[in-house]
Amino acid sequence: MDESFDIYFSGQCLDDFEPEAVRDGLITLFNMTPDAAVQLMNGTRHRIKAHCNADTVAQFETALRRIGARIEIVPVEDTATQVDDNLWTIAPVGSLLSEAKQTDLRVISVPDYSLAELGAPIPTLVQEVTPVSPRIDHLSLRDDASDE
Repeated sequence: MDESFDIYFSGQCLDDFEPEAVRDGLITLFNMTPDAAVQLMNGTRHRIKAHCNADTVAQFETALRRIGARIEIVPVEDTATQVDDNLWTIAPVGSLLSEAKQTDLRVISVPDYSLAELGAPIPTLVQEVTPVSPRIDHLSLRDDASDE
């Protein structure tokens, strides 16, 4: 796998270059506003290109040296090797993973419920009702075809 690099700029100029000339060169090279160029030259370290190959680094280095900007080229390490051992610790067995939070307890009134005896009917349930048999002895069938 090819090695990749990050390119950083912290506002420093090469010898024989004035900061105003470097700022104007950054404005032209990166097509940025003057305010953005001033912020890029504020003295803090800014990454201007991430994860680029050696050819891209050479192009950026040539272009930035031409305008007088001093850059820093840093090889990118594999992300698996970038773990800081001081950031992570393992909790002892049996420890709580989060702090217990004290919550405000509200007093609520609870109705006085009780349990029914085993097998006792529950009054809210509908009891089994025998269906009513309707009286149909007064009804008769009539043959409409015989009346004609």
